[in-house]
Amino acid sequence: KALNLPQTKIIETESSPYGLLHFISSPYLRYAPGLSISYPEQVFVNNAAFNNGDWLGPLITSDNDSINYFSFSTEYLPYLTGKRKNVLILNAGTGRQIKHAMMEGTESITAVEPDKALLELLTKNYAHLVDSVYNDSFVHLKNIYPRTYLLSAHSKFDLIQVPVIDAFGGTSGLYALQEQYLLTKEAFTEMYSMLNDDGVICISTWIDYPYKNPLKVIATIAETLNENGIQNLTSHIAAIKNWNTLSITIKRKPFEQFDLDKIRSFCKEMKFDPVILSGITKEERDYYNRLQDKSFYSYIDRLLESQDKREEFYSDYTFNIKPATDNKPYYSQFLQWKSLSRLSEAFGDQSLPFFEVGYILLYLTFFQILLLALILIILPLFKIGWKGENTFQTLLYFSGLGLGYMFIEINLIQKFTLYFGNIIYAAAAVVSLMLISSGLGSLFSQRIKALSSRIIRILFLIVVSLIIYTLVLSPLLKTTIIFSFPVKIIFTTLLIAPPAFLMGMPFPLGLRLLASKNEAVAGGQIPWAWGINGAFSVTGAVLATIIAVELGFIWVMIFAASAYLLALVSNLIWK
Repeated sequence: KALNLPQTKIIETESSPYGLLHFISSPYLRYAPGLSISYPEQVFVNNAAFNNGDWLGPLITSDNDSINYFSFSTEYLPYLTGKRKNVLILNAGTGRQIKHAMMEGTESITAVEPDKALLELLTKNYAHLVDSVYNDSFVHLKNIYPRTYLLSAHSKFDLIQVPVIDAFGGTSGLYALQEQYLLTKEAFTEMYSMLNDDGVICISTWIDYPYKNPLKVIATIAETLNENGIQNLTSHIAAIKNWNTLSITIKRKPFEQFDLDKIRSFCKEMKFDPVILSGITKEERDYYNRLQDKSFYSYIDRLLESQDKREEFYSDYTFNIKPATDNKPYYSQFLQWKSLSRLSEAFGDQSLPFFEVGYILLYLTFFQILLLALILIILPLFKIGWKGENTFQTLLYFSGLGLGYMFIEINLIQKFTLYFGNIIYAAAAVVSLMLISSGLGSLFSQRIKALSSRIIRILFLIVVSLIIYTLVLSPLLKTTIIFSFPVKIIFTTLLIAPPAFLMGMPFPLGLRLLASKNEAVAGGQIPWAWGINGAFSVTGAVLATIIAVELGFIWVMIFAASAYLLALVSNLIWK
């Protein structure tokens, strides 16, 4: 839509593993989240960056008025309560928050940005569009996934800055299936542990309606603080809002009275409203920027009251606002099936934006694939017969292998995304190692006699290895995340290759066992077995995602072990 603005043009295009980057130039762009209605000037943004058509950030310089608004915004909150000498900026993007920190006299800035192509542009050919912030001597650039940095770093900071959450106006749930590890409860715990004694975490979010993002952020913060032994939450949290943005700071030490006085004075000067503040009154919360639905404040109070009240609220609320976790890292998945009828009644024809498109499409895709798989599996039975000696065992065995293999592959890609800090590296490592190792396992299986007893032993070893991996893989990866990239590759090979080698054996051994049965060969069950395995492999890729969203990745591994156990049981029947 930005390209529809007059005098707007693309000035640079670059592809990267994270998508297609566009830099555009336009005299009509504006961007100032949390801006006060008291700000006397205009905010000009002449250039901006987009990734896959989505807003990435403004390209701002000190030459125009695109940065001077900062002290008039809710994002200024963490600088009110102390000097921030050492700042960590996660997902630094186009460097807007780096500029903010520079304006406040920060002595050291650690900027974490995973997109290497973006950094190449902003440190070389287009550095002038952002005042060369990434080239400054006290900006320490880390080209790594932010969550991976949190897991591997040992530094302490006065301020940890998290990027603004979601897009103004919403995204119709397009990101419901996006894994957002920077917004999980574990990520906030890691950030909290990296704060100096007087340090703060700052995060801003658009105030959407119905209320989702602000409530989920606050729920995540509340549970993080509770798990760190803090019960009086409002003494460690301060939040202020303008008409569309909520900025929140979490302080390691309780806010002092002079901190609270500064925040109240700032809100009065800028015509902001404090939303969470120790000793806050009902009138303060909705004085300058009044919300049509005042229940927002009571929702927040319930989330901050106690864990029991939070759990009760999670159950009652229309949307899923339980904190995302590393096991279920789908922060933007808000839709609950039980709420569909309630949303339809409340919003009628306007309810579509709340029916998260990505989430709905996932289920539609699954049912389409499942229907086709069942048709293609059942149709051959009209030719090979329904009551063959091995028909049921063949279906159990080869469907179990197809599902189990894909479940494990999807699960390992998820685990190693954090480990490598890049989903491209994780997918490449996991898929290639599994294919090579299972291929070698298939080759080695030629030396093994195709007997049910032998296959049962191999399947038993696979199931046991999966159970062990479910218990120890995540802690092991977090312990070794500090390894260099070449060492990580070697370590990943040692972890993935042994079980994948075993997983390559059951399929060819099963085909050979089936081929030894004359009735199966005559009835055409061998090509049917190939078809079953292929159909359930495709189905398994989608089903694994559904299980991860609804139950978590631990359950994906449990279902993988169950699928191989199903194959084991079918061999017991064969035997």
